[in-house]
Amino acid sequence: VDVEGHEQQVLRGAKELLASRRIRDIVFEEHQNYPTPTTTLLEDSGYAVFRIHRRLLTPEILPADSRVPRSTWEPTSFVATRE
Repeated sequence: VDVEGHEQQVLRGAKELLASRRIRDIVFEEHQNYPTPTTTLLEDSGYAVFRIHRRLLTPEILPADSRVPRSTWEPTSFVATRE
């Protein structure tokens, strides 16, 4: 989901899909520091949220509240999963 700051509105529109557990994984960008309204919405819907940290050769999955510095030039990517 990459809708330039409107991720929460998109996910609110998918409320029935989220509640029915028909979506297992969601990758989205976030412009704010964790926790955000979007991450809270997903966690309240039963998802575990993790941060995707960009590394030179491979991405790294971190806890959403990791203290590893975020990029200063692009939004942070997250993955929300039921698995």
